[in-house]
Parts: sequence; C-alpha cells; structure tokens
Amino acid sequence: MSLISTPWFIGGIIPALFYGFMTIPIKLTSGQISTGLFLVITGLGIITIGLLAMLLLNESSVFTTKSTILSFIYGLLWGSGTLFVFYALSHLKGSISTLAPLYNTNTLIAVLIGLIIFKEWTNLVVWKIILGAILIVLGSALII
Repeated sequence: MSLISTPWFIGGIIPALFYGFMTIPIKLTSGQISTGLFLVITGLGIITIGLLAMLLLNESSVFTTKSTILSFIYGLLWGSGTLFVFYALSHLKGSISTLAPLYNTNTLIAVLIGLIIFKEWTNLVVWKIILGAILIVLGSALII
C-alpha cells in the first residue's frame, strides 16, 4: 500500500488541512451573519459536497434506516458544535486561536469511544494512544 493511499493520510492529514482552513471563513464571517443563517448556508455547502461525492465516487445508493438515522445524528452533533463555536466567536468575541485547540480535544472523546465501545484497543499500541491523549491535554491546558 502506498503512502498516498493509507487511511491515515486520506482520513487524517487531508481532513486536518480542511478542518484547519475552515477556521478562516468561520472567523471572518463572525459578527457579519446571524448564527442560524451561517449554519443554513454551511449546510448548503455540505449538501453540495455530498452531491459531488455521489457523482464522482460512483457508489450505489446503499443505505439502511439505521445508517440514515446515524448520519442525521452525526449532522445534528456537528451542527451543534459548530453553532457553539460560531456563537463564541461572534457574540462572545472569542479567539479562534484559543478555541480551536479546545474544541479539538474532541479527539479525546473519539479515542475513548474507539478504545472502549468499538474495542479498537485490541488492534492498537495502547500506550501510544494514551501518550498522544496526554499531549493533547497538556497542549490544551497551556492555552487556558
């Protein structure tokens, strides 16, 4: 498997770039658009990417009721998190430089869920995961 096709590159490095750069429009629009409208227009952007993915990936439209409900819940959770970030930026005059490291401690929640609920600890070197989690906590503590 080549470096470019590894899951950590496709599912880690590339999304990190997109998530990092998305701080630019959220910061630049804060205070210039209402929170609700920001979320609606953001949703239109997500719909656009979804439609492009359906066309470009040429995947059959396979889904179940369970996957549909879980996808909707994912959207609710992501939208709710974005709502709070945008509100903190636009109404509370928060700094993206301090908020981003804090809200990205969501990694710790995802790690715990992966290790405990999905039992991924059986396939990973757990001490490395724990060390990485400790570094995340230390980094977040430094900016508070």
